[in-house]
Amino acid sequence: MRFAITKSPRRTVFVVEASLQARVATQIGKWQLEKQAAVLAFEQLPAAPEDTVDYIVFSDSNEESLLQSLRSAWPQAAVFGFWNDFYPRAACFNWGRQRKFDGPIEVMYAVVSTPRSGSTFLAELLTANQLGAPKEHVRNPLSFLAAGVGGRDRLARFVDTIAQLTARNGVAGTKIIWHLAERLRGSPSLAGAAEVIGRATNKRIVLLYRRDKVAQAISNYKAQLTNAYHIRSSTELSKYKEKQIPYSFEELMKHHAAMLDGERRLLKDLTQIKSAWPGSRVEIMTVIYEELENDIRGQLAAIVKFITGKSPELSLEARVQKLADEYTEEFSRRFREDYRAKFGHSADDASTVIERAAFELSAS
Repeated sequence: MRFAITKSPRRTVFVVEASLQARVATQIGKWQLEKQAAVLAFEQLPAAPEDTVDYIVFSDSNEESLLQSLRSAWPQAAVFGFWNDFYPRAACFNWGRQRKFDGPIEVMYAVVSTPRSGSTFLAELLTANQLGAPKEHVRNPLSFLAAGVGGRDRLARFVDTIAQLTARNGVAGTKIIWHLAERLRGSPSLAGAAEVIGRATNKRIVLLYRRDKVAQAISNYKAQLTNAYHIRSSTELSKYKEKQIPYSFEELMKHHAAMLDGERRLLKDLTQIKSAWPGSRVEIMTVIYEELENDIRGQLAAIVKFITGKSPELSLEARVQKLADEYTEEFSRRFREDYRAKFGHSADDASTVIERAAFELSAS
C-alpha cells in the first residue's frame, strides 16, 4: 500500500492512502492539505518522526489497524486517525480538546433548516445555554465516511464521537443545512448513525424556516458573492459593508427558486427523518426565523423547554452579526417590483411562501 505524506504549516502531517490522495486533498483543502506531495512506500516512512509533529492517518479501509501499527512503531509521536480522531473534532471546531462527556446522553437534537435561515444565530443561543454545541457536523467529507466497506461503522463512530465531544448537561446537538444532508440520502451507512442517535432517551428536531423567501434569496446571493457567510465582529461587519454587490434580478431569481425548492424538499423528507428511529417518537418543533428575531427571549424559552423540558434562566448571547443593511432593503424593493412586472403577481403570494401550517402538518 502506498501513501502520500504532506505537511501543513501547523506541523500536522497527513499520511494519506495514495489512491485517495486527490479526493482527500480536494475535500479537506480547508485544513491546508497540500495537493502536491511526495508519494512514498509505506516502509519508507520515517522510522523516528519528530515528537513535535502530529500525524493524521487517512485510510478508506483499515484506519484502525493502521493506527495500531503506527502507534506501536512511533511511540513518541502523536498519531491520530482522520475518521477516528481528527475529523470529528474538526467538524465540531473542537480540535485539541481531549476530554469527552462521560455521562449518559439523555437528549439528542438537531436544528434543521435550508441555507440562510438564521440557524447559526439560533445555534449560538443554544450553545450559550449549555445545550450541546450544534455546529454543522454534516459536511462534504461525510460522503467519504459513509461510502465503502465499513462505512456504516465509521459513520456510527463519527456520530458517537461528535455527541461525546459536544454534549453538555446530558444534551448533544447538531445543525443540519438540508442540502448537505441530502447527499447522504439512501446511504445504508445512515442506519449505523441512526442506531447511535437512537441510544438517546429523547430525540428532538427544531425545524427552522424563514418565511421571507426574498430576504433569504438576497442573503444567499450576497454570501456567495462576498464569501462572508457569518460576521462576528463590528470590524468584520464594516469591511463587509464596504464591498460593492451588483443587483441582478436574474441571479436573485435563481437563488429565490433554489431556496423555495430546498424547503419543499425538506418538507417532503420530514417523514424520512422521523422513520430513521423506528419504534421511538421523534418530537419536531417548528420555529419561524422572523418570530425568533422579533422575540428572542420568548422564542428561545419555548425552544429550550421543548428540548429539555425545563425553563432555566436564559443567556441571550450570540456573536453572529445581522448582515441585512440598506442594500438588502433596496435589493428587496427592486426584486419585488421586477418580479411583479415579470409574473404579474407578488413575490410573497401563496405560490412562493410556505406557511407554518405546512411544516406543522408534515411534522405531525
